[in-house]
Amino acid sequence: MAHIPINQHLLQVCEAIDTRDRASCAKLVSFKHPHVANHSFSWPVQCQ
Repeated sequence: MAHIPINQHLLQVCEAIDTRDRASCAKLVSFKHPHVANHSFSWPVQCQ
């Protein structure tokens, strides 16, 4: 599975909530979902 930034994952969650897509939202926030269980999230680089 390709790594995606956590911001992208959260945007997908927000979109599922906004469109009231309950099935997608449940899948995205499930602890069984690979991105939630994945400890290798690609965290955004902090600007200094």
